[in-house]
Amino acid sequence: MLGQRLVEINAEQLASIELPERLREAVLEARRIRSREGRRRQLQYIGKLMREVDPADRAGFDAWDGQSSAATARPSPRERWRERLLETRTR
Repeated sequence: MLGQRLVEINAEQLASIELPERLREAVLEARRIRSREGRRRQLQYIGKLMREVDPADRAGFDAWDGQSSAATARPSPRERWRERLLETRTR
């Protein structure tokens, strides 16, 4: 959930992202809320505000989060090792 990721990133990362002022204020408010239910409602409000953000701008959020689709598609070293083991077993 993108809204929750916005709430969880550090202040430096949040400052580097261009967000509408209402959305930035909602994210900062969600960080201050300690009540579980209050935080849940604030995250829903953030989601509502996120619908107003241009989809092209939202695509850029993955870059600062370090979660590019290329990085997640790349197999991990363990996965590559597992594949090599399976290949040698089937020979």
